[in-house]
Amino acid sequence: MNTKKEMNERPTLWLDLQPEYIDVNFDKFLQYIFDKIGTDKTDSEALKNDVFYLSSISLLHERVQRLWRDLSTKPIGDTLNMGDEAETTCMVRILALFLLARAYDNVSEQHKAMASIALLMVPLIHDDYHEGLLRTAVRAMTTSGRIGIKFGWKDLFNFEPFLFMGLLQRCEMLSDNVTEGAWLAGYGSAVLKDRRLTLLNISESEYKSIKTQKSLTICDESIELRSQPKVKLNQTKTNDYDALESFFNEYMGTMFPTSKTMRRKKHYTKGDSLMVRILRADHDTIEVRTTDKDYEPLSGTCCFDNAFFYTIRDFGNYLMEGCDIPVVLKRDDGDKSLFDITLPFRDFLMDEYYGSEINKQVLARAVEVRNGYMWWWSEYGYSLSTTAANLDVSPGDYAYMTITVKSKEQGYINAEFDYKAELGEFFDDKQSRRDCIESFCYEPEEEADDEVTNVIDENYMRILARILYMMQKTVSLPVERYKILGIVQIMSKMAGDNTSMHYAAFTAKALRNMVHFARGQYKLMEVPDPDPSVERLPSVARRSNIIYILMQYNELTDEAFLNDKIKGDDTLLANLAQLVLSGFRLRQVLSVAMQRQIESEITKQLMVDDEAVTDFTNADANYFGVESDRVEFKTSFIFPPDNHMQANETEQSRNIFRGVCAMLNSRDGGSIYLGVNDHGLGVGLQDDLAHLHLYSIDPLIRHINDSAQRTFGLEMMPYIHITPIGDNDKPLLEIKVNPCDFRIVELDGVAYIRTNAESRKMDDSTRMYILNRKLHFDPQRALLENEISKSISSRHQLLIQNYRSSNGDDRRDRLVEAFAFTKGNKHIWCYDTDDDRVKIFALSRIGSVKISEKPWSHQEAHIKGKIDIFHTTGDTPIHIQLSLDTMAYNLITEEYAESTEHLTSMRDGRWMLDTEVYNLSGIGRFYMGLADHIEIISAPGLKEYVQDKIKSLV
Repeated sequence: MNTKKEMNERPTLWLDLQPEYIDVNFDKFLQYIFDKIGTDKTDSEALKNDVFYLSSISLLHERVQRLWRDLSTKPIGDTLNMGDEAETTCMVRILALFLLARAYDNVSEQHKAMASIALLMVPLIHDDYHEGLLRTAVRAMTTSGRIGIKFGWKDLFNFEPFLFMGLLQRCEMLSDNVTEGAWLAGYGSAVLKDRRLTLLNISESEYKSIKTQKSLTICDESIELRSQPKVKLNQTKTNDYDALESFFNEYMGTMFPTSKTMRRKKHYTKGDSLMVRILRADHDTIEVRTTDKDYEPLSGTCCFDNAFFYTIRDFGNYLMEGCDIPVVLKRDDGDKSLFDITLPFRDFLMDEYYGSEINKQVLARAVEVRNGYMWWWSEYGYSLSTTAANLDVSPGDYAYMTITVKSKEQGYINAEFDYKAELGEFFDDKQSRRDCIESFCYEPEEEADDEVTNVIDENYMRILARILYMMQKTVSLPVERYKILGIVQIMSKMAGDNTSMHYAAFTAKALRNMVHFARGQYKLMEVPDPDPSVERLPSVARRSNIIYILMQYNELTDEAFLNDKIKGDDTLLANLAQLVLSGFRLRQVLSVAMQRQIESEITKQLMVDDEAVTDFTNADANYFGVESDRVEFKTSFIFPPDNHMQANETEQSRNIFRGVCAMLNSRDGGSIYLGVNDHGLGVGLQDDLAHLHLYSIDPLIRHINDSAQRTFGLEMMPYIHITPIGDNDKPLLEIKVNPCDFRIVELDGVAYIRTNAESRKMDDSTRMYILNRKLHFDPQRALLENEISKSISSRHQLLIQNYRSSNGDDRRDRLVEAFAFTKGNKHIWCYDTDDDRVKIFALSRIGSVKISEKPWSHQEAHIKGKIDIFHTTGDTPIHIQLSLDTMAYNLITEEYAESTEHLTSMRDGRWMLDTEVYNLSGIGRFYMGLADHIEIISAPGLKEYVQDKIKSLV
């Protein structure tokens, strides 16, 4: 993209503008870019010669580069505190404009922009959707190839966070099937190839010759950690905290800067002169990093003591990012070092501009009188001094003078006043400053490195580490959080981000201590010792307090500390301290069961710590904690509770599927654990296996799967996953339920919702709220359902506009009273005010709807009729039996999902459809299309209906 020197060629209006101009005038800036390229009338050739437009795009690119640097340098535990909601929204829109305007230089920047948008959207959206946004960010950062953007200019003009989130998550990641991949070199290396980012503790050249193996994966295997055989993680130990901690420590111990020579690095000392590369330069901050590979790397900021009338703002405005400058080390503090540019810049001016300029005449402007001397600003950007006595000039006047004396050691230049300049003989002192400072920069030397292609920049890895840190907050199981935090540490070290590495390490240690408490391993607990770079952060101090409070439960050594926290302002610490103090005092008199209840209450407090909602009750394999809105326990699939071990699968399966239905309708889904009692302890499913004459858990899984499919239909099965847990002696099952994202789910015509630890019938207002909340794949369908639900709840008539009849292309409006959805929300039951009777209307045939101001007037007629699997209605059922071959079976199950409940597999490989229909039109259409594949066993009137239909068509 354009350099700062190229920016000088912009029209005058843009010369002094900074990238922040975009923030305060974003709507105008957006309209200008849209007018240029957002219409069909865009003249691409003309744009190539439009300097004003090219300058605008360059300004946008520079603003985004700064945004990425801000994002990547924010403390990893404070990533999203970038400003208020309006400021965050502005940054999201800037990044979205960056993508729509195709202002990025390469595909890597496109992916980084997508991921940054998703990360910044997190504070703008309800907690329920954070995980989905962060997964979108991870997909963007771990996929090579271009991105298919699903949002457009209209969405940017009328920005609405919730709707924009849906469009963002639908963007396509298009793999380019690269064979080489893009590499990052640092401490260890990383390669991005197709749809996976692989982290390595070796260099690219070594990767080609050293055997590695997969050690750990996260985020659906999109991020993979590979290691050498000598540094490996046994796959059977991936849920063992001790093994994970040992592996991560050993892995990071083997990481090193990938260079050709592996000799011990030298260290800089205070006062050393050295070269640094400019990472970021703006009006108040100059961030740099050392460049000499023979020394331990340092990074930090620059300072300047205002000599020569220059300011740090001048340097921030005019230094060119990516270039090198000389500095003096003022403070050695790792990635928070301080570098002084005063002396190197003074020496540069003296050597560059008047090494041989004694007796040379220059034009200068008087600046101020100080200690008997008049100080001048010369046309070449450096300062001069003359005696102030007998001079007929004032600050602001211009004059010619001759340089007489200079002292590089003392840092001054004396001159002799010649004569006052004529009116109009002046120079641009701002341009003089710019020229001097830009000349102070050195173009970086090309680094010959035939081992590594450094395509992925460090900011890329830093941003991804921050995304993963945010993602671990959305993960329920502590061990999964622990794995992600280990990966975050490795990524931070690769990018040279030591502060983030230490913060993630502290978070992991705190997390593990909480797990020790949940498991009752009190003697293994210890207060984490944070690195000095993070120990002052408020969240670090808070977590240290949490661990110290928990340690008092087993051995009360600091009662005064607990009492102090109980009286404090922090509610979480106060509640924890009170529970721990009470629990310790009562341990000698309470039963084991009561002690376990107190411990459960403490772990429930931990589930709402200051960063994440973590289910510490799942830290022990045999203890599942307490029931909640996402967790339910059932001892059996066959035997209802309090039924004296009398089998009643119909009743008990309905009890379980009521919870499944509620979780399908919930925000987060959940899990139902079979074989676990009400106290959260695994008791096993041995009685179920014995009753069904089964000898392993797999047939039981198939049995429950078939029952769930008959109950909810085939279209719900992708949201329901049954997996075995436990062991052979005590088999258990987890029914993992993901929330259905496109409709309300019903059980026997009733929709349920999860409230605390109960599954309750959903009321109308809750139904409306959920319809608004759910992400629909079809926005038009979502709008229809929402408006229809509103009319049902408000009991107002509904105008169905442009309804397409099933009997032809007839389209007309219908005024109805909609009062219920059919199963699957494909149709609505309505009282048709024109025909004075109840009908069903297919949502797929509705053009649009409008709620009328007229209330219902035929409520007594709102009685749902009978509807068959072919979506036809009537009063008199017709019993049919048809024998279907495989082709007919596949077509009927794909088109009519409810049919699966009425199909039975036959020994000859065919299928028997045994059901009732209320109108022959639906079954007739199906039969006529597949007559060669269907045998009629029993279907009164069907053959005659088909014959009459065929005659009418001939």
